[in-house]
Amino acid sequence: MLSSCNISGFPQFLRGLQSLEFLDLSDNRIHGNIPGWMGDVGKYSLLSLISLTDIGQQLPWKNIYYLDLSSNLIHGGLPIPPLRTLVFLISNNSLSGEITSLTCNAASLGFLDLSYNNLSGIIPQCASGI
Repeated sequence: MLSSCNISGFPQFLRGLQSLEFLDLSDNRIHGNIPGWMGDVGKYSLLSLISLTDIGQQLPWKNIYYLDLSSNLIHGGLPIPPLRTLVFLISNNSLSGEITSLTCNAASLGFLDLSYNNLSGIIPQCASGI
């Protein structure tokens, strides 16, 4: 656990930790984008981050089950959760645009929290089972 450690960037010692199962970087001073190498960190992770501003449409992780990006400063379109994600929390950000049907590509997704964003449009029919 690295929460509340006053960290200002992604710790370099995380590079290549493929067997990491839990990572909590919440309540730190990490700003900006997620580095590409973070996609290789962890297999079955719980990841909690805060103070991110831009994460892009494609998240770097492939094998992450629980992803908490809520209460950040993320803006832009809704990112697509990784395919194996079970829980995707991205509430309390500044996301805008529509909820794309690509969100439904994460076939294992059982819980999705998009509340307190600026999303618009119709919820895709494929999302009715989430």
